[in-house]
Amino acid sequence: MIISVHIPRTAGSSFRAYLRANSNINLMEDYGNPIMVPSVIRNGFASYGYVKQLFRPIPKNIDCLHGHFLPFKYKRSKDQQNVKFITWLRDPAQRIRSQYDYCFQSDKRVDKSPFQNKVAKEKWSFEAFFTDSRMQNLYSKFLWRFPINLFDFVGIVEYYEEDFKYFAEHYFNDFEPKYIYGNRTSPVEIDESTREKIMRINAPDYKIYETGLSMKKRRATPVNAKQL
Repeated sequence: MIISVHIPRTAGSSFRAYLRANSNINLMEDYGNPIMVPSVIRNGFASYGYVKQLFRPIPKNIDCLHGHFLPFKYKRSKDQQNVKFITWLRDPAQRIRSQYDYCFQSDKRVDKSPFQNKVAKEKWSFEAFFTDSRMQNLYSKFLWRFPINLFDFVGIVEYYEEDFKYFAEHYFNDFEPKYIYGNRTSPVEIDESTREKIMRINAPDYKIYETGLSMKKRRATPVNAKQL
């Protein structure tokens, strides 16, 4: 079983589209978790889910669980031999910029939070956005009580096609994966002064990102999840 943590603006929608389109994958989605809320609520929700797993574990017939949730929610599954945790990371400055641009998308199909709607309605500047505490160190917030090195696979958005292909081949025996892009945004230019500010504010997230890059470099061939 794959437990896939979708951190906002890290190609999670594209990855979900692939999972949905693959008829060989029995997919379960979990998108009911509050994300853009105070940490006491977000962490409390994850803790409740952690306890709830004692009574309502993930069904055994599920191949992949994917969604917006703190991985701690399903940490009880970490010690099970057939369970692999995965996630995707993106350069934090690019991730924040992508989330800012997402606030201004006018597509009615886009599901935005009250905070994102507020940013768009009040026409926040990018600096006002990235200096807001809710936007700072999102990786660190997501990885509460579940450090990045506990993941079995960390994909890097800047190498999406390469890492996506690796994942599909090694975890689902899919040697001709179809690239399906959802909410895809291209890298944008961020001036040096702004990038330095973002890097300073988000130093913990940059450490996580660098760890993810290191994990990519030393990635060993994992056990094929479909054979577990």
